[in-house]
Amino acid sequence: MIKSLDHVLLAMPAGREAEARAFYTGVLGFRLSDRIDAGIHVRFLHCNPRHHSLALGGVPGVVGVHHLMLEVASLDDVGTALDLCERRRVPITMTLGRHTNDHMTSFYLRTPSGFEIEYGWGGRLVEDEASWVVGAYDATSIWGHHPPATPMPPGILRPFDGAAKR
Repeated sequence: MIKSLDHVLLAMPAGREAEARAFYTGVLGFRLSDRIDAGIHVRFLHCNPRHHSLALGGVPGVVGVHHLMLEVASLDDVGTALDLCERRRVPITMTLGRHTNDHMTSFYLRTPSGFEIEYGWGGRLVEDEASWVVGAYDATSIWGHHPPATPMPPGILRPFDGAAKR
């Protein structure tokens, strides 16, 4: 059973993360939860007690929605959904794993429209903003989250030519 819409990860051209972070924190009031620098640079922002509601990932030459995350009520819900996806041949884009920063246990699947859904359970909360310490990680996962043998980049990303559309 789906408990909540947890977060979305937006891909942006590498090197533009600081500009995007300034917009989301300075204009919209998000706060930095932590960062991962593991090949790509991802900044995790929150606007409520969730560890992050928005993630900003620097990906060379592309812009778009990488994935959205659905949090479920139990680890059994994650396993049941994974079994269903495998039985129905839904493309799995990342195996079951646990993230370093938010401790979410999840897997990633491909939707018919081309973007990914992260389906998981057990994410951390920022319960006391005053005592929260921004973390820095050099890996995305403690274990798991392995891509398939043939890479499947999300289909909702598009090339970025450097010109801002306004």
